[in-house]
Amino acid sequence: MNKKPLLILISGVPATGKTTFAKKISSALKLPSFSADEIKELISDRISGRENVELFNRVASASYDILYCNLKNILEVGGSCVAEALFIKEYSESKIKGLQDKFSCRVIQIYLKGDEKIISERYDNRHLSGERHGSHVPTLALLLKKYGGYDSLVEKSRLQVGETIEIDTTDFSKVDFSGVFTRIENLLK
Repeated sequence: MNKKPLLILISGVPATGKTTFAKKISSALKLPSFSADEIKELISDRISGRENVELFNRVASASYDILYCNLKNILEVGGSCVAEALFIKEYSESKIKGLQDKFSCRVIQIYLKGDEKIISERYDNRHLSGERHGSHVPTLALLLKKYGGYDSLVEKSRLQVGETIEIDTTDFSKVDFSGVFTRIENLLK
């Protein structure tokens, strides 16, 4: 009997550690991983910067289209994968459910959350350090303004698909990664 393909979503507000989690899970489970931010950064490097807001918005939108295309391509051949992004319910939930229905895949969402003050500081410090690609919004406050505040963004980025594991990443040193892998393995039984 063939196992159902698995789609692991790493979701949550910016600076909660989505990329870190995606890399660890991808490595531990030996699955390909896709990142909307990585795609956006690659496109941005070729054709756009933040200075042209209309073009930037189109690049950001295209990065999600490419992400969903990659997920579809993996799932349609029975493969499993990890995807990380700021998944917004309004735009993403129906697309993920469509993939789930079409390919009969199992979906596990790892939803990352944290203390607003700590997450905001982490986001802003990462941007100020120069480590963050220039295609990202310079402060979390600007992004929160767009989505109606932190609590609103938390609600809008928590999808109602598959099974969900919520993890508080306020303090990364307290995150039990091996426990998360065990929880995923238990969900797959």
